Amino acid sequence: MDSTLVWQLILQIVLIACNAVFACAEIAVISVKDARLDQLIADGNKAAVKLKKMTEQPERFLSTIQIAITLSGYLGSAAAATNFAGLITNAVVAAGVSISPSIINSVAVVLVTLILSYFTLVFGELVPKRLAMKNPEGVSLKLAGMLYAISKVFKPSMAHDKMVKACEDSLSRLGTDYLDVYFLHYPIPEEEVSIQERMETMTELKKAGKIRAIGLSNFSLEEMKAAMEYGQVDVIQPCYSLLWRYDEELLKFSRENDIAVIPYSTLAQGLLTGKYKKGATFTDGRSRAALFQPENYGRALEVTEVLAKASAKYGKTPAQGAIAWLLQTPGVTAPIVGAKNGKQAAENIQASGWQFSPEDYEAIDRASREFTEGLPHYTLFFNTNTAD
Repeated sequence: MDSTLVWQLILQIVLIACNAVFACAEIAVISVKDARLDQLIADGNKAAVKLKKMTEQPERFLSTIQIAITLSGYLGSAAAATNFAGLITNAVVAAGVSISPSIINSVAVVLVTLILSYFTLVFGELVPKRLAMKNPEGVSLKLAGMLYAISKVFKPSMAHDKMVKACEDSLSRLGTDYLDVYFLHYPIPEEEVSIQERMETMTELKKAGKIRAIGLSNFSLEEMKAAMEYGQVDVIQPCYSLLWRYDEELLKFSRENDIAVIPYSTLAQGLLTGKYKKGATFTDGRSRAALFQPENYGRALEVTEVLAKASAKYGKTPAQGAIAWLLQTPGVTAPIVGAKNGKQAAENIQASGWQFSPEDYEAIDRASREFTEGLPHYTLFFNTNTAD
């Protein structure tokens, strides 16, 4: 067999194999459940960390995969059409067939394209995807390192267009011309999307009248200061409550710079409502949250007991007291409070319009600080990862 033909066949096999790997990776990664990834991350699986970063931005991941698949396909088609068609044309002409070489070449190109498409579809798409669906977790973890590296090389710059479209979609769903505040919900590593690009896009939306205020959520003080180098920050949304007070300096800075603070998880996933008792166990997502760990849970309830006693003096529930304490805390503009039904919403409203006495406020604050100062430096409310 001619050596040129052998090398061409090897090249096609390699390109189809590349297509197969990317197709396999695509279906495997999108099939892995977020809850399982979180569990693997909590167990220290580094591959799961890389997968999580990719699945948090599915549009970017899928675009990267499509770029890789398309590139493999184009290279395969170009090589096949140029080389195999030429070999077929030369062989037919050498055999003495009295047909114009240009016609033979055109027919050969079509024939080669059909054959290549069949093999690419079957062995480069269908078979690998079926195999990936049988064990998506195993496949995605094995390919995580390679996929993460490829995502860095081929990543499309979609931040601006994606952010603008997301804002416009929100406006359309809400049936309004502007949003009062629009948040960047998490900081993103600079190598993925720069804070400059994100803030400049937010500023563009604000100048266009589509948003009234620029907000940051889950940003540390240092990350917020970095964002402020590229635009005005109007609102900050930290996790903050009687049981979670890592952002004291952020509140102080925001107060000094006229930045509104609207904290979330103000009832600490229900711990400050008084509905939980000592000795309770949890099997849902709370089982992985920092405050629900055995070493923290009982101590957290002691803070709730202090809060409940103080709130009862005013005829209020612990939940109303927790919200009122935040409203009374310097720097807090308005806490975010969830409600599962109308009764809870009505109860939450009763948290406004009154205040703790200085003595009661201080007693609650002291119990809160004794608890929070004894916590490790957790990075997020929803898991037990620490900054150490």
